[in-house]
Amino acid sequence: MKTKLLIFILTILSLLYCLSINAQVTIGSYEKPIAGALLDLKEQTPSGENTTGTKGFGLPRVNLKKQSPKTPSALSASIGGSGDWGLEEHVGLTVFNNDPTCYPIGVYVWSGQKWTSLGKQQIEDGSYESDVEALKLFYNSNPSNTLNWDIENGDPTAFTGTIWAKDNICGNHRLKRLSVQSSNITSDRGINEMSQLTHLSITSNQLTSLNVSANRELINIYCSGNSITSLDVSQNTKLLDLRCGNNQIGILDLTYNLDMTRLECQNNVLTTLKIGNKKDLTYISCGTNRLSSIDVTQSPNLVYLWAATNKLTAIDLTQNIKLTTLALLGNQLTSLNVALNKSLTYLVCSQNQLKALDVTQNTLLATLRFGYNQLAAIDITQNTLLTELTCDFNWMTQSDLDNLKANNPNYCNIASRKVTPQYIPNTTTSTSLVAPTCP
Repeated sequence: MKTKLLIFILTILSLLYCLSINAQVTIGSYEKPIAGALLDLKEQTPSGENTTGTKGFGLPRVNLKKQSPKTPSALSASIGGSGDWGLEEHVGLTVFNNDPTCYPIGVYVWSGQKWTSLGKQQIEDGSYESDVEALKLFYNSNPSNTLNWDIENGDPTAFTGTIWAKDNICGNHRLKRLSVQSSNITSDRGINEMSQLTHLSITSNQLTSLNVSANRELINIYCSGNSITSLDVSQNTKLLDLRCGNNQIGILDLTYNLDMTRLECQNNVLTTLKIGNKKDLTYISCGTNRLSSIDVTQSPNLVYLWAATNKLTAIDLTQNIKLTTLALLGNQLTSLNVALNKSLTYLVCSQNQLKALDVTQNTLLATLRFGYNQLAAIDITQNTLLTELTCDFNWMTQSDLDNLKANNPNYCNIASRKVTPQYIPNTTTSTSLVAPTCP
């Protein structure tokens, strides 16, 4: 053992001596290094011929525990060392991480600020320190905010509206949730650097833009009540719940958000809403926009659809057999087919241009409102569970109104009934009719 140690020491001393004289050295051969090489690895064959080495170069094998250590002691500890290692002095230090517990297996080089992977393996973006810096940037970019964070001296994990998660194995705190509602926020700077965010709630502020393209872990985005003019969520493929109502958004493309379950985009200026394939989508609120069409045929589990006050001229609901709530009032519909929507309990289609409406298959209906259309009659004999009926301002005659009661034994049990006045057919002039009386 002592002999091997002595040989090793002599070898190192010889290497240092050669470097001091020639500034170049060859290992494994007496041949001079190639021009331009500070260190040349060669191999001498049994015949004595000097050739390029065929054996590999072994890097130190370490267990990389922290990607962005900030102090000399943290740098050494990050790969299982001890003592203080200068951050700048060790730039270029190269190691091989052979433990995938915290980071993927592969070659890493110290850049002076973090361990950088030389391979294609994906490393979790950012660190606790980068999340803190992102919070500071966000805070300082909103000088009139009402967050009351002690941004310089406070504990970031205790800031109101933030939730951090700690990796039980690697011990890295990461910012997971940011909730800053009604906090006088005018800038989104810093948010896109919070790479591990899963929940963002920034409702009721003064944002005009929101960049979440780098926040690829986001599951929930709540940004209603701002003045946002555009919103790109194409990179947020894990998104489940998007609530962006009460803004100024004109186009919303959800093609890449395949797992979404809930969408609220009401009270915008939407002219285009691309929903795409959404097998898990159950809830859509897109009322008070400028939509002339909406395609929900690829959302078979849709239960709730509120698309009132738009410019819809037609809608296909044949694939949405689980719908229970449907609101289409204030559009330009001339026909509406709900024959396959047998789970409906709430149907509102007032203020359209309907001349007929068949609800005989919708036996679970409790609320039916179709006022301000052009219907001359309607059959509600199968709707025995109705508790609300509104059909005023259509083209019904006194005889049609009387038949509502005569043909429906449940008519007088409907708690809320509004059947008059009616328009004179083919006009918008109301006529004096009498609603059927009940005991």
